[in-house]
Amino acid sequence: MARLCNALLALPLLLICAGAQDPSQAAQALAQGAAEPDETAKITKYLDLAIRGRISVRPQAAKRLVKMGDAARARIQEACGENGAQLAELGPYLVEVLADFGDSELRGYLWQGLRDLDFPWRGPAARSLGQAPLEAEVAQLLALNNDRLDQVRLAAIESLDRMPPAALEALQTQSREALLRLVHRDPSDRVRRAAALRLDLEGEHGYLLWLVEDLRRTDTYFRLPLGEQARFAANRALKKRLGQDFGFRAEDPPTSESNAQAIAQIQAAVLARVKGPAPQVPDALRAAQKTEGDLIGLELRSCRVGEFFLRWNRADVLYIGTGKGLAVPLIPGTVERLDGALKALVASLGKERYWGEVGCDLEQLRLVNDAGSVDAFLISKGQASVPDLRPAALDRAVALLVASIPAEEHSELVREVTRALEVLGGEF
Repeated sequence: MARLCNALLALPLLLICAGAQDPSQAAQALAQGAAEPDETAKITKYLDLAIRGRISVRPQAAKRLVKMGDAARARIQEACGENGAQLAELGPYLVEVLADFGDSELRGYLWQGLRDLDFPWRGPAARSLGQAPLEAEVAQLLALNNDRLDQVRLAAIESLDRMPPAALEALQTQSREALLRLVHRDPSDRVRRAAALRLDLEGEHGYLLWLVEDLRRTDTYFRLPLGEQARFAANRALKKRLGQDFGFRAEDPPTSESNAQAIAQIQAAVLARVKGPAPQVPDALRAAQKTEGDLIGLELRSCRVGEFFLRWNRADVLYIGTGKGLAVPLIPGTVERLDGALKALVASLGKERYWGEVGCDLEQLRLVNDAGSVDAFLISKGQASVPDLRPAALDRAVALLVASIPAEEHSELVREVTRALEVLGGEF
């Protein structure tokens, strides 16, 4: 009776996850003892938790499946569908552990997902492959340094530590050129820090100065304390490399007497490791400070098309990106007109502020109200397309914002932002 109950309990989830069996086939497979009922039930349970469980338990459930070995691997291969067509349905946490099974077919599905720019879990796929790179994959992983998603570029850098030394040495010139390009020009501070840390490991210690600059950051994106987050990340990394933090406290302002002294000591410790001239941090990457007068923000984060942070400042400047950001002058009066038009549009939304459900795609419009606080209008969804998710009033609002970007000088940005908005909330 216990065996029958276990089989019956496992049957519904088995059908959902495997997708290839009808009820009679699944029941027959269980009755024939294709796998022990207890093991089958556990695999079904963890598979469901890894895909649909609470966010906090999905990573642990995925790792449990890896520990269960071949039986779990076979079920996951079934769930992937023919030629990996259903790979996206596994979700990011399972995708991130697929390479841990050591199976060439699953590894092939990961590369297939990475090559598909519309695959929603390209970041987890890159991290999975980068955990134990194969010699034949080194050149392909290095090529990911050019990817449009910062999490893919970050995974490519982090995979360098695990690459077969002989294969990496053969491509050392390409690898160094990519790292230098990323540390000087990448829009993501996470990617720049990772590239700087890798260059330090390769003996070019002066690139730790990029992290010293992060210790001086105070910038925010409305309520997001990006400068403080950068200070914490840089301080942790520098402490590992230098052996101490000289009393720096990331939660305190970098201009405090103790922190200013600590930064000076950290910088001196970095320079003491450098042989020859130290590289110069570009002016555009020097310590970003909080800007006053940001009135409108458009934050776009997509698991397919990347991240965009735009701020319209009352001084008629459009800031593109985080940190210092690229400052784009606007026609005088532009931001005041936008601010009035957008506030009139969102008034029709009443108290509603959120549309969709939690997922990997997020769009947020921020407006500073007359009291100085921020009104946020959030759209969020999973990897599937949701036509017309964005309300009509917000459609008109984002159209006005896109139209305000100087198209002649920033045509590529206009195209990318338009594409991101269409992916996130539908046409506008």
